[in-house]
Amino acid sequence: MKLKILLCYEYFLPAYKAGGPIQSLANLIRNLNEKYDFYVITTNKDLGSNEPLAVIPNKWQDFENGKAKVIYLSNEKTKLIYIKKLIQEINPDKIMVNGIYSIPFSILPSYFFPNKTIMHVRGMLHPGALAQKSYKKKLFLIGLKWLGIHNKIVFCASDEKEVSFTKAIFGKNSKVKIAQNFPATYDTKPEIIQKEVGDLKLVSIALIGPMKNHALVLEALALVKSNVSWDIYGPIKDNKYWEYCKQLIEALPENIKVTYKGEVNPKRVFETLKDYHFFILPSESENFGHALYESMIAGKPIITSHNTPWNNLEIHNAGYNVELNPEAIALAIQTVANLDNQDYLVKVEATRFFAKNAINEKVINNQYYNLFQIK
Repeated sequence: MKLKILLCYEYFLPAYKAGGPIQSLANLIRNLNEKYDFYVITTNKDLGSNEPLAVIPNKWQDFENGKAKVIYLSNEKTKLIYIKKLIQEINPDKIMVNGIYSIPFSILPSYFFPNKTIMHVRGMLHPGALAQKSYKKKLFLIGLKWLGIHNKIVFCASDEKEVSFTKAIFGKNSKVKIAQNFPATYDTKPEIIQKEVGDLKLVSIALIGPMKNHALVLEALALVKSNVSWDIYGPIKDNKYWEYCKQLIEALPENIKVTYKGEVNPKRVFETLKDYHFFILPSESENFGHALYESMIAGKPIITSHNTPWNNLEIHNAGYNVELNPEAIALAIQTVANLDNQDYLVKVEATRFFAKNAINEKVINNQYYNLFQIK
């Protein structure tokens, strides 16, 4: 008899604008559906959109030929009474909520489920993440602790760093377990473009907002002397921030070309990456960084911060971890712009090797087995 696992999150495929958490949930289901019966409660909207998804609302339906059952709730169905009724109807063995700051999809399931709820914190307690809209987040966390809901929760972290961030907020006696994210897998060999000295094609695929530091990259590019093009993909999450980025783009020198390419469906990420040399995303924090990992699997070395799971890149010849200032980022960009094709190809192969050996699916399987067994 398989355990029944209920997953709760505001967004789920075919939604994609919320980025990594959606991919993490989908990959979890794809990897473990033969061991567990998964149910997903979500909404029929994508992040920042008022248009409903092309799904039947408020009715259970199959995800990928029966790998999970999903219900996409319309706005009027995300109320307390309906969420409680759904939990009773499913009668799950475990509930895993994704993220912290949603009342209907994180707090209500945790409050009404009689057993301990698993809360995957999804990088939301990293200091860099807490610094964004910090006042509202602090109030929410205070309320969560005041109601005692944190005592009904087993927190799920992606690594030891996230364990320490969680205990710093909820106390050293809070229950925190590690379960890493399953990445996407690809069988196709990536296409690699020629690399000329003094010429560089950069790409990023991410939500556009302060957390991803697009503006910082633009400030760095203004210091670079080589010919660099940077194509930016992703939904605009913060319009005010993007307006500031556009001002920086207009002020760039002639040797730098920056283009916003719009949104890209996750199914097209691997195909999109083939036209570039390096992936750049010096995030304030990343819980996993699916786009970073997919770039490395595609043979595209990365430039990112020290605040992701992907560290020691320079040691593995897979890219650069940089300090979050324009000078450090500009130095990394100029260094890779100066690569010739032979040296670049060495980095390409080293990057793919690093990515392939960074994930141990057997270990991740065992982590989720232990997580779902907690009473």
